[in-house]
Parts: sequence; C-alpha cells; structure tokens
Amino acid sequence: MATRVEAEALWSELREGFVNQERLIKQIIADRAWEPIGFTSFVEAWNARMKGIRLATDALKAHVVYALFDSGLEARGVYEALGVGSGVTPEAVRVLGEKKALGIPADFATTRVRSHERAKPGEARFLRVELRPDELDYFRDLCEARGRDVHEESAKAIRQHFRRMERTLKVSE
Repeated sequence: MATRVEAEALWSELREGFVNQERLIKQIIADRAWEPIGFTSFVEAWNARMKGIRLATDALKAHVVYALFDSGLEARGVYEALGVGSGVTPEAVRVLGEKKALGIPADFATTRVRSHERAKPGEARFLRVELRPDELDYFRDLCEARGRDVHEESAKAIRQHFRRMERTLKVSE
C-alpha cells in the first residue's frame, strides 16, 4: 500500500497528465492509493480528483471503468462518476461492464468490435426499395470493394436520409 505522500504524488501526476496515465491509473488501483489520503473508495477519490477529465485511450477508459465497477457502482453510476467530459459514453460503459463480467482483463477490454459498436439485435422490419439493375450492381460492387454489406449500408443510408428530413421539418416548424 502507498503512503499518503506517495498517493498524493500519484494523483497529482495523473491530474497533470505529463506522464503515462495508463501506468499511473494501474498503479493507483493496485496500491489502493485512495485510502492513505482519506477516501474510502476509488469512486470517492475519482469524484473528488478526476471527475470530468477526458480519458484519452481505450486502455485508460477500461481500467477506470473496471475500478468504478469494482467499487460497487452499476453502469449508470459509473457513467455519472466519469462525468460528461470523460469521453466515455453510456454504451461504452455497458460494453466494458459486459466484458468485465465475462472475465476479460481491463488490459484487453475495448468498446470496439471491428469498426463499430455492436447493437442488440431486434425484430427485423423490411422496406422494399426498387432500384435499376445497374444501380444495384454499382452499390454491391462499391460495398464489396470496401468490405461492407450492401444491406447494412443501404439501411444506414435510408436512416440518415430520414434523419435529415426530420431535422429540416423541425427547422421549418
């Protein structure tokens, strides 16, 4: 366990951000460096010293989120403890919570799966869109060249178009 002086130094270094923050947060968690300075939990120390600080890397986010979960918080409490400026979304907290529950160490946890965050599957709904054969071939070729699925990309394009329509409707009201 760290002494009070060592714990204060660790928290000060972390706040200043002039050194490797991931190394520091790991050391703070391992040494329970909140206890010598009078905090009863990591959450209490985080709220007093770091709330709202942007967490720069996925690894840093994972270590902090795991430590907040270890302090007994639920996902919503973890998100609130981090603060809006932390760069950690509620979805990222949920994903990291799932990975922690699966036993994945914080060093290997990430909120990303391939190039996107996974969405929960829902009941499928269908919309029929008629395209000319040359349009469909072009869209398929375009998606294939980028390693994407034409159905997923089409659904994204439709959603994006309707969101734009909705925004213009709100502006005109």
